[in-house]
Amino acid sequence: MVLKPLAVEDVLKSGISVYPNPVTNLLNIDASVFSSQLKEIKLIDLSGREMFTKNFGSFTERYSVDMSEISDGSYILILKTSSGERFSSTLIKS
Repeated sequence: MVLKPLAVEDVLKSGISVYPNPVTNLLNIDASVFSSQLKEIKLIDLSGREMFTKNFGSFTERYSVDMSEISDGSYILILKTSSGERFSSTLIKS
């Protein structure tokens, strides 16, 4: 499995936008390019513990994740498409 980092340039090229970062309460994901292909959103902490997972039968262009109950720290957001592509982004919860 190869994860592609979502640097600023990669986010623009892929059409995926994850904001705000750092996040306090609501994390917004705008994946208009993958609106019919995005199958899973997963948030893990740096020790590999799964904090949040959402699987989709179909996906709207935008989705918000409630981060208010998650402790402050660094996390990895993984987005998976129906074609098997995986994108990851580092997030800071403050």
